[in-house]
Amino acid sequence: MSNRVLVLYGTQTGNSRAVAAELGTQASEHGFEASVMGMEGFKAIDFEANTLPLVLVCSSTGNGDAPDNAEKFLRYVKKRTTPKVFASSPFCVCALGDSNYELFCEIGKLFDTHLERLGGKRFLKRCDVDEVDGLETHIEPWQTKLWAALTQLAAGDDVIAGTPVDARDVAPPSDPPVVAPPDTNEADEEGAGCSAEEPLHAPIAAARWLTPPPSDSPTGDARLDAEARAVLHVELDVSGGCRAIQQLEPGDALAVMARNDETEVAALLSHLAADAEASLHTASSPTPPAHLSAKGLTAREAMARCVDIGSTSTWPPLPLLKLLLKHVAEAEAEAHLLSQLRLATAGSADSRSAHTELQREKPSLVQLLRRLAVAPPVLELLDVLPPLAPRWYSLSSSYLACPGRAHLCLSLTTYLTSDSTGAKELRLGVASHFIANVAAPIIGNEVEPSARPTLAVYRRPPSGNELRLPKAASTPIFLVGPGTGVAPFRAFLQHRRYQNARKQMGATTLYFGCRSCEEDYLYADELELMSATGAIKLRTAFSREGALAAAGYWRGVRLNIPYVQDLLEEDGLRLCEALFEHGGHIYVCGDGQAMAADVHAALLRVVETTLKVTGEEAQKQLAKLAAEGRYTKEVWI
Repeated sequence: MSNRVLVLYGTQTGNSRAVAAELGTQASEHGFEASVMGMEGFKAIDFEANTLPLVLVCSSTGNGDAPDNAEKFLRYVKKRTTPKVFASSPFCVCALGDSNYELFCEIGKLFDTHLERLGGKRFLKRCDVDEVDGLETHIEPWQTKLWAALTQLAAGDDVIAGTPVDARDVAPPSDPPVVAPPDTNEADEEGAGCSAEEPLHAPIAAARWLTPPPSDSPTGDARLDAEARAVLHVELDVSGGCRAIQQLEPGDALAVMARNDETEVAALLSHLAADAEASLHTASSPTPPAHLSAKGLTAREAMARCVDIGSTSTWPPLPLLKLLLKHVAEAEAEAHLLSQLRLATAGSADSRSAHTELQREKPSLVQLLRRLAVAPPVLELLDVLPPLAPRWYSLSSSYLACPGRAHLCLSLTTYLTSDSTGAKELRLGVASHFIANVAAPIIGNEVEPSARPTLAVYRRPPSGNELRLPKAASTPIFLVGPGTGVAPFRAFLQHRRYQNARKQMGATTLYFGCRSCEEDYLYADELELMSATGAIKLRTAFSREGALAAAGYWRGVRLNIPYVQDLLEEDGLRLCEALFEHGGHIYVCGDGQAMAADVHAALLRVVETTLKVTGEEAQKQLAKLAAEGRYTKEVWI
């Protein structure tokens, strides 16, 4: 075998790309030459003729969805008609994910399975990297094993996944051959809104607050301001888009391509003393990654819409910290922060805790640059910054009820960070505040169609993990959607009402929870009307409407603070009859860290007590429902 290796990455927030780039850097140290490329370029490789070892590094986004740049490659390897094109390709997979999600590392697992199905020979067991533990915890030991395995493979005496390599199956090595794109028979719709490459600039037809509007004058208390709730309803005109975006199914999500805050971008460019309007790329520039490859891209546009400058869950990324250390002048930098960076990037036993401390503080890019008094070259900086990922919002309308429109329901995200002294800082979510700012002129106002502000949006083909209504309208359904988790169920209810006669529909029960009826009871008028007419059985839990003196916890027991899971336990008998005797479906949407886990625990208790089975058997019963597609979740962390 050759000492060359092909590394393909699928990335949404930049983590997989950073891991792949690190492999490219390490390759020469181990006697290898690595070609590193994004999965969006897979059509340029003739995999059938390729004999170089393939190393796939791929993340999962959300609950088992593919990164945008990996989606078409995944669809290609999953297709039953794809021939065994990897028969000459030894491969291994590094899968990145978050164990808070049910479908942990799902995309990496799918690549691992399908490359083997298509003839590939696994030369190293898949590595599942859990973001919760810290990427380095898994990545560094795997990298050591990878280079050892590649060295053995190059020497011709490797063992592939426990099976000896048959040299007769491995053709002489060569560069990855470039050919015409394979015929994938993709059924992509053409037109605006079909992909990130061709988004629809959808006019905002209407917008309104579903809660009291956010205050223009924050209290100044970071904790209080972070607890404030503001939820915005936005109606997009998608009539100018492709047919698929005009007829999104209930349970689909729409991607919004947000932009970073203009004030922060201006501060960054000023600090870097960059020519904001000059084109970044020249004929002699190295090939940029996909998210920075637009022709004529300027520094201002790149910082505004192409890269993340402080919002990813793993911020600040290690490649950025290493670049800042490369250019920092010690005498001018903040001593404590400089010490943190050095420790976080040292690769020592204490590096993980130092990086975790920085992630808890989450200093923005402009804060890092100012505190370190450093201004690296713009191109170098852009190259180590994660891509600015689109934000996905569940559709809250049915195209049957609202032709040519797509409704979104979103919370304005605010959260707290802590610096090394424990001081709290209020941070604003990038996408939700961007949308609110764009929609501001139209909230509560009539605006001429030609003057309506727009959002760049797109859809993608379903992954199979979406919430979907049962095929039979007579099937009873239970919808658990507190807060903005109610969004896809509003679409469900609209679609069911317009698609079927009332007498054909099975019982529909909606469990909605929020703080109080006055504060954040979303779509209250609509839900109460449907309840009054018998279209749904509405069950509500208002956690802050009880007497404050009687609410709280006593010896670990929650008292007088109702949540949706309490209502599920109250309805245990009816719920079990519908699920286990009448083929019912239950859906859960919302917070994946607390609510979804609490609802699952409540369902376990319901099954255990109602069916009189053990806890282990109750778990099996719920797992069976999930396997049949009758217990599905859409959660976010």
